[in-house]
Amino acid sequence: MNFTDNKNWLIGLTLIVLVLLAIRWPALSARAPHIDEGMGIRASEMVLSGDWQYWQKNGHGPTLFYFGALIKQSFGINWAAFRLLTTIFLLLAILLLAWFYQPELGSLGVSFILLGLGLSPGVIFFSAYFIHESFLVLLTVGVVVGF
Repeated sequence: MNFTDNKNWLIGLTLIVLVLLAIRWPALSARAPHIDEGMGIRASEMVLSGDWQYWQKNGHGPTLFYFGALIKQSFGINWAAFRLLTTIFLLLAILLLAWFYQPELGSLGVSFILLGLGLSPGVIFFSAYFIHESFLVLLTVGVVVGF
């Protein structure tokens, strides 16, 4: 059985994801900005103005800045909107792991993966910042699952 074979499982999966989002939502705008977040938003503004150029010594790719530029253009400087993006990246990584392990563990086992990872302090902490790590986790999980 896969995710799409069981309507009740899809409903349960949706509820788990909504609970995980609801847990994170209040914290998205509650913290003071981290310096890395400010630099990311400044780079996103520079992407929009055309002043930004990729600098290899930065150590990060430009993808988060491009997403940030889209958010900035759509919502202005809205910390919750910027941080929601990284929250979604980590939730997608968890869902990808759940999809990968579902044939072996079944729906109940995957539910524990979703809840265990989704409620872990480390994942909650990193999903509340507009920093590259969330996107890198998603890409890493994607590569591992893909091979």
